[in-house]
Amino acid sequence: MDASSMETQPGENKLTLAQWMTVLAMGLGFAVTGADPTIFSSNLVLVREGLHMSTAAAGFAASLATLTLAAAILGAGTLGDVYGKRRMYLLGLIGAIIFGLLAAASPNAVMLMVARALTGVFFAFLLGLSLAIINAVFPAEQRSKAISLFLGTAFLVGAPLPLIGNILVESLGWRWALVVAPAVALLTIPITVRFVPETFRISDRRIDYPGIAAAGVMLVSVVYGLSRLAHGPVAAAPPLLIGLAAGAFFVWWELRTDHPALDLRIFRAGPFNAAVIAGLAFNFLSAGLILILSYYATVVRGYSLTVLGVLLVLGAAVQAPAAVAAGRMMARTSERATILFGLGLLTVAAGVFATFGMGTSVVVIGVGIVVLTAGLGLIEPPQASVMMSFAPPGLEGSVAAVKPGVGQSAYSLGPTMVTLVAMTFYTARAQERFAGTGVSPTQAAKALEATRSYGGGNLGGVAVLDPESARSLMATTQEVVVSALRTTSLLMALVPLTAAVAVWLLLPRRLPLERAG
Repeated sequence: MDASSMETQPGENKLTLAQWMTVLAMGLGFAVTGADPTIFSSNLVLVREGLHMSTAAAGFAASLATLTLAAAILGAGTLGDVYGKRRMYLLGLIGAIIFGLLAAASPNAVMLMVARALTGVFFAFLLGLSLAIINAVFPAEQRSKAISLFLGTAFLVGAPLPLIGNILVESLGWRWALVVAPAVALLTIPITVRFVPETFRISDRRIDYPGIAAAGVMLVSVVYGLSRLAHGPVAAAPPLLIGLAAGAFFVWWELRTDHPALDLRIFRAGPFNAAVIAGLAFNFLSAGLILILSYYATVVRGYSLTVLGVLLVLGAAVQAPAAVAAGRMMARTSERATILFGLGLLTVAAGVFATFGMGTSVVVIGVGIVVLTAGLGLIEPPQASVMMSFAPPGLEGSVAAVKPGVGQSAYSLGPTMVTLVAMTFYTARAQERFAGTGVSPTQAAKALEATRSYGGGNLGGVAVLDPESARSLMATTQEVVVSALRTTSLLMALVPLTAAVAVWLLLPRRLPLERAG
């Protein structure tokens, strides 16, 4: 089977069974790359206790798959272009099964870390090539619809996977948290073999090993460095400087080599850059607002993790139909209009988050989450469609790798910047409110967190005060934290607004069906 066998008759826009199954197979692979790290992180305490790991080692293990995925994403796309995207996608599924089961059976921390690192490498083939395959096998007139259905399927499948993983852990133990990804990959293999065609390859293309290596070092260093910003500039500077140096070498090398891993000329196109900016904005904003929501719900309001989980599942359930709706909106209007509408929803979501206070109902919180995830679902299909419209035939894998590369960096930066900004506002306001109490803003914040962690029976760093004064101080701390989170949410609204201006200026109302031939 080849890609040509997937095409419909001219003017026909209905998907065949093979096309629907291709969408499903790619959606399953895409979904598992996001759900697996979530499942692992949510059960990290049990994993740490089961293998007698230190807290630092467990935290590093939780980030390993994400880091190695970032390192391998461009290489995975290039190998797909050279050796066949379907073939490399199947390799990713097989690797996810082997190393996922190896991680589940790990007798010690070292084996777990090795298995998680290699799992991330093979996840790169699933994340990087799923979109590339959709773009390659569907004809231009169906491509936007196919991308929206593919992302909608991924969101729909991915939403319940963390819940399934947690149920397995509660019933059978922590090792079963690592079996979900192999199970999904195993289910995906026969669908891929039976229905997904192989894609066009450029037979004489050489593999740009220096470029792939430089891109890997750049992405790993940047993602890791951004995650270390919360620990101070001294901790973040070394990896960020390494990433900057690797990035400079990558650009220099790609501009001079005859067979670049990524043709940097695509960044000369205004529409492509508009899509990149939109991706930066929605990844940054989503990660930042989810952090605000988590802290507000669990620490300020004292909701259980179950309530927070239900709210997040509600949001995930909205994202799938929003992605499908994006495909219809693109067909009726344009990619630009759809992205701008999505960015508008993100701006509204940040505004709703800025209204959260001590008496805000769960319904209003739910509305904020629904508007946020609807905006995310609307933006991602046209963003992917615009980016992939600049991929020359046979080079879809390399161009598709740009999307998760950009996304990983922005997603890592969002929580870091939110933490820094919110803490700045909190500290400035708390110093005035806590004057004369003998309690620092940091002590008050930690005490508030302790009251939530221990069911309200522990006042942490303010236990030296009499009970009435301690309760009053906790109430004041809640007010100051809410104020800081509100201001931070308002500032976050500037991110999608700025991106909307760039999209309006750089992205035309309607793109031709074929940009790269």
